[in-house]
Amino acid sequence: RGAAITTNTDIVDAMAAIATAYGSRRLFWVQPETVVTTIEGLEQEVGGQYACAAITGMVGQQNPSQPFTNFPMVGFSGVEGSNTKFSTTQLDTAAGGGVYWLIQDVDGAPIIARHQLSTNITTVETRELSIVKAVDYTAKFMRTSLKRFIGRYVINASLMQLIGAVAKGVIEVLREANVIAGGEVQAVVQDTDNPDRVMVDVVLNVLYPCNYIRVTLII
Repeated sequence: RGAAITTNTDIVDAMAAIATAYGSRRLFWVQPETVVTTIEGLEQEVGGQYACAAITGMVGQQNPSQPFTNFPMVGFSGVEGSNTKFSTTQLDTAAGGGVYWLIQDVDGAPIIARHQLSTNITTVETRELSIVKAVDYTAKFMRTSLKRFIGRYVINASLMQLIGAVAKGVIEVLREANVIAGGEVQAVVQDTDNPDRVMVDVVLNVLYPCNYIRVTLII
């Protein structure tokens, strides 16, 4: 609705505004709208939703802490409408709002993510897909490990100690699996407002992706 957007500058400004409006660490707006793949021996253009499906497959296949920036994607031979259309500055503008760009550096090179951005770029912990994956994986692992205590036990000192020990064990297992850098169980307490609830506070140390390398030459 409204006036048509025709210039590349206006397009990336609009992209940035749309991505910012979503503002969720679990919502990723992947661009461009068109990718190239081989179907029955012929290269064909398909919608970007197929690239989203491929990224979803990568999430399931790779270690949760694996960053996807510059990580090669399989199944596609080209992109239409990212770095083939927009300048580096224009790509930066859209990415500044949280656009997950797929690019191809040169013909024949693999398709890669320019930056694994969520639409919540307020902090490094919310913007990086690898951190979001690792935290969510840890939460699910912790929930599954502690679920067996629900309903079968009364809340007393022994149960609190057992829950704390299991939580510490989960942290160590995930640290050894390179999902997180580590963590600490800070508290295991009975909720004063809801006495049938145990509150477990865990501080996580996440693994940060190497996004920048600064080199200083001294002569």
